[in-house]
Amino acid sequence: MTTDTQSPAAQSGSARPARQSKQAQAAHLRKTMALASRVQIQADGSRRFVRFNQVEILEHWVLLINFFVLAITGLIQFFSSLDAVAWAINTFMGGMSTLSAIHRAAGTMFIALSIFHAVRILSIWIVKRERGSMMPRLQDGRDFGAKIRYNLGKETSRPLFGRYTIEEKLSYWALLVFALLMVITGLALWYPTVATWLLPGVVIPIARTIHSTTAILAILAVLTWHLYYTVFRERNNSIFTGKTGEREMRENHPLEYQRILDAYEEVQNLSKENK
Repeated sequence: MTTDTQSPAAQSGSARPARQSKQAQAAHLRKTMALASRVQIQADGSRRFVRFNQVEILEHWVLLINFFVLAITGLIQFFSSLDAVAWAINTFMGGMSTLSAIHRAAGTMFIALSIFHAVRILSIWIVKRERGSMMPRLQDGRDFGAKIRYNLGKETSRPLFGRYTIEEKLSYWALLVFALLMVITGLALWYPTVATWLLPGVVIPIARTIHSTTAILAILAVLTWHLYYTVFRERNNSIFTGKTGEREMRENHPLEYQRILDAYEEVQNLSKENK
């Protein structure tokens, strides 16, 4: 007499795809709910879109203040050989030692902020198992070329961007390179004995040149590119408010805009089905 019952091993093997399917459905639902929650219906019926959470807004504010403290104190030290600057340092700033202490305190804050950001990004990769929207992709190279052709008038339409535009990605990665160079060279200048114990003595003047040159380039880039593009050209204040309007979202981030609307519609349909 034969039966159709399966062995425990076979049952386990057949149950595994079912569990994986349920896990995939649950992960999809979580992402869909998260995307849909970024739509906020206003009292007048218009829609606003959440771009950044409170942690990201606070992180940007701290970075902004910290950057300008570092820039001002660093530039004053760089030009301290000028008589007028030296007089201002001794008259209004408590001398070079006080100015240097402020710069180093701001530098310590910058290192702490960099570590905090690195931990937050690693948590996205490891805990949420997401690459993150700022991760470089092959499409970024194509978008960069398309944006150059558009700016030169050789393309009639702008490339379509998702959560971040190519300009925002370039700004972000330039900041990471800047941070790495400034931290390494700053620590070498702060602890020259340790640096020359590990490396040849010539590392100190090299570190000083890289530190000052990179800082000046970063200040110019922030003032002429990042500030102009976000504040004056795009009038984008979402990093301060956390939200942006529908027109700005549709024009600057059309792919992300459509993803959010699709998720919002899916959640609305699920809500109607469950009633």
